Amino acid sequence: RQSVLHQLAQEVVEASFGVVRPADLKPYVGARPKLVRQPRIYTQSETQAWTDIASRKIKEAISVARAGVLMVLHQDASYHPAAQSLLASAQVVDEAAQKDYSDNHDVIAMGTDW
Repeated sequence: RQSVLHQLAQEVVEASFGVVRPADLKPYVGARPKLVRQPRIYTQSETQAWTDIASRKIKEAISVARAGVLMVLHQDASYHPAAQSLLASAQVVDEAAQKDYSDNHDVIAMGTDW
């Protein structure tokens, strides 16, 4: 049953975007929650260190992508200068033109909370 669902998911992605990502490439899904007994607030330097690690991993994944990158930005990203720069330099492509859009392009999509 799992393989049938996996096959259906691949068909949906291929029909929507024209490509299927390699099976060995895991998407970056953000920080995973960690249950602690006492709350802890990270310092500015600790927060910056974790941000640097995440940024480096995302840059590595983008640099090896062969068929373009799909990046989904949610509303909280709108405050970051890098996200503002990405959105300012992006082209708007409507749904009708999206089918003809080359697979080798990077796509920036806005999340549902915008």
